[in-house]
Amino acid sequence: MAKKPESEVPNLPKNWPWILGWVGGLLLLHIMVPLMYYINTSPTARSDERFRWRMFSTVRMRRCSIEAFERKALPQGTVDTETLRLSQIVQEAWIDLMRRGRPQVMMGFMRKRCTLRNRVSVELRQYCRSAEGKPLFVLENVLDCKTNKKKTTYRSLRTSS
Repeated sequence: MAKKPESEVPNLPKNWPWILGWVGGLLLLHIMVPLMYYINTSPTARSDERFRWRMFSTVRMRRCSIEAFERKALPQGTVDTETLRLSQIVQEAWIDLMRRGRPQVMMGFMRKRCTLRNRVSVELRQYCRSAEGKPLFVLENVLDCKTNKKKTTYRSLRTSS
């Protein structure tokens, strides 16, 4: 077998293993980030699909509504609970993001409301139904304005059939 002349052998860069490692790492990242959606089973992670493969998802099919409540300290030392009319407070686009369960938007809204005078806590409740109209879950987020601690409660409404 004849040896190829020197001019026909391709010249590979000396750092080609580093280039292949970098490309391989990038490909691995592009697979692992969407895969985390299927590994993490928490309800808040399951509602946020920004970095996920959506081809197998039914999250967009469910219909959710959102309610907001505030607890205010009154001068007599009591606490009054008020239902907020979100359409009069924030734009519809932000309400839609809260209906979808975007945790950053919900937390931002609750923090903003806590900056107002005499606020004790702010609560957002997300009620979701399947595309067929069957109740799925209620997700309650409560932010304590004094301690800035958030408590999330998930209640499944699915019935075995």
